Amino acid sequence: MRLASWNTPGLGNKSRGRMAGNLVNNFQVQFLATQETMVQGVPQPVLNEIWKHFGFDSVQVFASGRSGGLLSIWRTDFFSLVKYWKKKHWIATIMRYLPTNNLVLIINVYAPQQECNKLIVCSQLTKVAHSWSGPLCILGDFNSVCSSVERLLEIIDFNVIASFNNFIVNANLIDQYLVNDEFTWEGPLGIFSTIDRVFLNSSWIDLWPDAILQMGNPEKSDHKPIIWGKISRIKQQLSYIVGMFINDTWEDNPVIVKEYAVNYFSILFKQPAHVILSAFDWSSLQLNLISASSSASLEVPFSSDEVNKIICSFEGNKTPGPDGFTLQFFKKLEETIMDTFDKFHARPYFPKGFNSSFIVLIPKKILSKTIDQLRPISLINAPYKILAKIIDNKLEVIPSIISKNQNGFVPSRLLLDGVMIVNEVIHKAEKKKKPNLLLKIDFSKAYDCVSHEFLFLVLKNMGFGAKFIDWIKCCISNISFSVLLNSSPSREDTMKCRLRQGDPLSSFLFIIVAEVLSLQMNAIKTSLYGIHVSRVDMASFSAIFNCKVGIFPLEYLGIPIGLSRNKISMWNSIIQKFKRKLAGWKGRCLSFSGRLVMINAVLSNFPIHYMSIYKAPVHVL
Repeated sequence: MRLASWNTPGLGNKSRGRMAGNLVNNFQVQFLATQETMVQGVPQPVLNEIWKHFGFDSVQVFASGRSGGLLSIWRTDFFSLVKYWKKKHWIATIMRYLPTNNLVLIINVYAPQQECNKLIVCSQLTKVAHSWSGPLCILGDFNSVCSSVERLLEIIDFNVIASFNNFIVNANLIDQYLVNDEFTWEGPLGIFSTIDRVFLNSSWIDLWPDAILQMGNPEKSDHKPIIWGKISRIKQQLSYIVGMFINDTWEDNPVIVKEYAVNYFSILFKQPAHVILSAFDWSSLQLNLISASSSASLEVPFSSDEVNKIICSFEGNKTPGPDGFTLQFFKKLEETIMDTFDKFHARPYFPKGFNSSFIVLIPKKILSKTIDQLRPISLINAPYKILAKIIDNKLEVIPSIISKNQNGFVPSRLLLDGVMIVNEVIHKAEKKKKPNLLLKIDFSKAYDCVSHEFLFLVLKNMGFGAKFIDWIKCCISNISFSVLLNSSPSREDTMKCRLRQGDPLSSFLFIIVAEVLSLQMNAIKTSLYGIHVSRVDMASFSAIFNCKVGIFPLEYLGIPIGLSRNKISMWNSIIQKFKRKLAGWKGRCLSFSGRLVMINAVLSNFPIHYMSIYKAPVHVL
């Protein structure tokens, strides 16, 4: 089954009909729900533009003047209408889905803006949902969001969010999440919201468990169409790439895509322009230095005990890299491995292929469309992975040379310490009632921006020994790689800069570089927050920093900051996660033991991250 919902707006002429027709043709839609038709009945010539070559039927709600209006239209070779009823803001159709002969209820919704009227509509829909025991789908423009993160640069009313979530829970509905975008509506001045949605009940999901919700091209509308439907199981795998845009043209030929990908990464990984750093006064940076004894301890010969300990810590039946050998294979080659590592200790050198890697492209979200939406993860040969892990384990000296404000990847430090520091800084700034600016920075392709030459100079000026630096040079320089696209490798090329995601040494080397270097800022994900600063001044400052203006509460490491820790509204996102997860379980026959397992395995994990920082109010518990 394939359904689509779209707030067009306006469906009174053939051009708008062709626009809807393009959507149903591109996505093979069988049922289309449109909102804001803005006409007293969509003309027949416009309806004919939607499905030119197929029979169709429809039900409409006329607009009030130039406001509102709904159209539910479907292909008669897939659906047969059994019964329908409608109100000003929704159309309910009981249909027989002919391919499976199931009776289903599909409700097309265009919710009003006023909260009091919205509550009436939600009450009506809840009654309809309770009266129907079969598969149910409610889709359309609800003019509401489920959480604060679904509305950008707009004032949030947490009471309205709570009311909408109560409707979802009371109607036993399950929200469907978009896999290829975050926001469905774009307003003026950079305002974004996720107000177009699809809700299903458990009976519907049981019939079509493999379906996903994706977004289409908005064309001439401020709303993006959303499409619900089933795709083949292989294409649902996280690492499967169906194609990508190359120079604004969609390409799904795997040979062309692989060649484009390897060329892209060859350029990205090439050595940056040479910069003369030898004359730089490194003492001016006042770097923390590693002690002579710690430096010497790093370079002691590898022992068989530490090698065996590392090998035993890995799962044995995996083949992490291009050589195809499992880690279990190397557990039986202790003497050979020790001989190889002893030679490396004396003279850092790798034979050809020892440090080669596959780069597998993991979509940051399903159906990623461009190569910058893919995360390059390196799959490394087992022998190198063992060696890198041994060197990484020697680096117990890291905390002594890394600034106290660096918490990520540093042993004995907690990542959440950063959240506590930011929270206290904001609290103190608000208490003093003086203008303050807070810049939340996202680094652009942080691992890809690391110059090897610069890294080696930093290590030298921090006091690391020549032998250790030679080890690092050997480990990260001139690495051969192939791009692995849907399990098929590309031709080989050479990596002359960057750090590999997947290399055990990369996190250590990255924080060493971050100790000295300010990396390139990602302006799209960077936000500027003002405390006791006017809107006019914030607009000027955001232009200087070339970033957007953020609105409190800001989210840092998954935790909202800027709200009173005693306010229940700060816990709304956790509460709604509970409610939405429970809504999906209500229709399922779970035994007492099954419920206990689900609670322990799923629900108990939701609040742990929050409660590591904040004490939950009594009303929340």
